[in-house]
Amino acid sequence: MTDRSLLEETYQTYTKAVRLVPRTTEAGVRNDRDAVADQNPRARSASPQDFYTNRFIDELEQTGFMRELAARYPEVLR
Repeated sequence: MTDRSLLEETYQTYTKAVRLVPRTTEAGVRNDRDAVADQNPRARSASPQDFYTNRFIDELEQTGFMRELAARYPEVLR
């Protein structure tokens, strides 16, 4: 990429959107499922909970890893 201002703007936009603890949400999976269902109607009957787990994120949070990461990179993570 050669446009530094565009790169900076993109970086700033995404740092505001990225959450410290990147949990998958049922609503997010449901949205993806519904988008797939346009091509494959059988997908609509699938349960969103069958496609994700936050178990590993929970473990990282419980061990303090996410806190350490936020302390190390405060300008990026919030």
